[in-house]
Amino acid sequence: MLESEADELKGLLREKPKSGKLGAYDLGWLKLFRDNNYLDVIEREGFFRISPTEIKDGSGMEPRLMCKHDFRSAQPEIFRQENLSILPLTRTEYVVGRFDTFHEFPDVSDLEITYIDIPEDIESLDFNDLTSEAVALNAASIAGIFEDFLGEERAVQTLSGRMSTRPMKVDLAIPSGRIDFEVNTQMELDAGFETENSLVLVEAKNKLPDDFNIRQVYYPYLRFAQQVSKPVRNLYVTYSNGVFTVYEFTFRDLHDLQSIENGKVKRYKLRSRRLTLEVIRELAKAAPARPSIVAPFPQADRFDRVINICETLVDRGQMPVSEIPEDHGFVQRQANYYVSAGTYVGLLENTAGEVELSEAGRKVMEEGDMASRQKGLISMILADSTFRKAFLKHENPQELTLPEVREILAEEHPELSESTCGRRAQTVMAWIRWILAQVES
Repeated sequence: MLESEADELKGLLREKPKSGKLGAYDLGWLKLFRDNNYLDVIEREGFFRISPTEIKDGSGMEPRLMCKHDFRSAQPEIFRQENLSILPLTRTEYVVGRFDTFHEFPDVSDLEITYIDIPEDIESLDFNDLTSEAVALNAASIAGIFEDFLGEERAVQTLSGRMSTRPMKVDLAIPSGRIDFEVNTQMELDAGFETENSLVLVEAKNKLPDDFNIRQVYYPYLRFAQQVSKPVRNLYVTYSNGVFTVYEFTFRDLHDLQSIENGKVKRYKLRSRRLTLEVIRELAKAAPARPSIVAPFPQADRFDRVINICETLVDRGQMPVSEIPEDHGFVQRQANYYVSAGTYVGLLENTAGEVELSEAGRKVMEEGDMASRQKGLISMILADSTFRKAFLKHENPQELTLPEVREILAEEHPELSESTCGRRAQTVMAWIRWILAQVES
């Protein structure tokens, strides 16, 4: 595409992209909107229908990839700015309109972790190397996580893979009112378990996104709620760094995708060699001084997301920072913060927008067991004098206060303004909470 045409397409947007630039799928959708006056159609009708062939011919891009919006951050720029979503209706038709198909995950940062013993008689599955969603689901099932969450004695896997939704009616709210759409398309189910009392449908991700596309749980739910006599339960499982988070979601109205509600949430960790507070204190005292790295002091409260990016890089080797939002499910600004934080502690290297594990980061991430990995990660955090002083300030690190951290930051980083110290102190507190969460109670 010529630069002049790209500049013309950008004129369709209400504002400059927050990421600073547009990707191929952004430009592909802008071309479709320009050539078909879709914004005018949406103003009149609230939605428009489009086929894979029209997407391919009009954009030159692969329709499946153009329509893969698993997270809000994976949406094309014009969708985000115009509050649009897309849903597959049939194998040959999508609907695009001003309706919301995304739901935010509830905050689980303070949720207590339940420890589960690793089955000793299983040899063919490495519970310390759950690199794919399918393998992580197998581990969760074998360890009895689903039985514990559901309060059932036995959960037998009966479903997985691609299948038809079968004909069904979906109700959506658009600005002009509510409208029914007939759906009969293909869907994918990561796993389905049947218990004595229910059918349990599971969507899984080895990422820690802000939100998810409701369609991923709703289409399977609607199909099987109309097919089986047992109640249907919807679970969404995330896995990263040894922690499974199991979310349950319900729907007030069977036919209303947007009637989703939060249900039960529980976090699990497969028990490895035990980490104690005393072990971590010794790590803090023995941590070698961190080599100077040119990166700002972290402003990224969720260290688990820094780790999750590292997990992705173990397999991929290298990736553009600009691809992290679509891959991981959070916005570009957050991706930049997490990469910068990982660079600061020495886990990552960022060269001209391409991020990869450092030598030390790869060594830690490829440790043979989860306890060794956690010790390595904690050591890299506590090698920094600010984090180390904050952690050792009290005999019990839980007694640490925000004013105390601000004072330490001001001493260690006099270049930071008072207001910046306040924001960075929140990160220090959050990372120390993450460290303490690795102690098995």
